Amino acid sequence: MADETGLLLYVDGRPYNANDLTLNEVEEIEDACGGVALEQLDFARAKVLKAIVYTLLKRDDPEVTMDRVGAIKLRALLRGPETNGDGVAAQSAITS
Repeated sequence: MADETGLLLYVDGRPYNANDLTLNEVEEIEDACGGVALEQLDFARAKVLKAIVYTLLKRDDPEVTMDRVGAIKLRALLRGPETNGDGVAAQSAITS
């Protein structure tokens, strides 16, 4: 069986799997990225990552803002929790 891990992102210490996006969420991401189809998106672009993270965070926090998403560190977002005492993975500098 093939590995179905997909794009795993860590936000506030919690893993989110982009493979779990609903079709409505995919459409929202595509719209935020100029109508480009998900399969054609460049996941190395900040705009694409921000749209994905924003959409995933909205599940738990409907009040999340793009400013909060923009403050998340890329290293923590892709690697998960830091082990060198730097804090919780992808914890933004902006607090509620």
